[in-house]
Amino acid sequence: MWGEWGVNDTHKFPLDAMRFPRHLRVMRGDSYQLQGQQGGQAYNTADGAVTGNFRWIQCVTDTVFSALASTNIVNSNSKLTTITLPAGSGLGGSFTGFTITSGTVIAYLA
Repeated sequence: MWGEWGVNDTHKFPLDAMRFPRHLRVMRGDSYQLQGQQGGQAYNTADGAVTGNFRWIQCVTDTVFSALASTNIVNSNSKLTTITLPAGSGLGGSFTGFTITSGTVIAYLA
């Protein structure tokens, strides 16, 4: 491929330079936050009622919530509490607080 050359006005350049640009502009946004780049904190039953703005809650161990408040998940406090979420599962959304009955989670900041 690098043996092929193209012509743009009077300049020659490898054709692969057009197909595979070396410099890509990457926008930071929700994907950056979903990767945990804003930081997070581990919580368990000893922490009681937790408040804050969280983007992702990752279950480290099997976890049961007794309260789970979200601004964009309808019925999160009634449908996602008192059930066991298995270790390794995660919840994405906009969470403003939770209380853990059993288990350990990492809550990533929004």
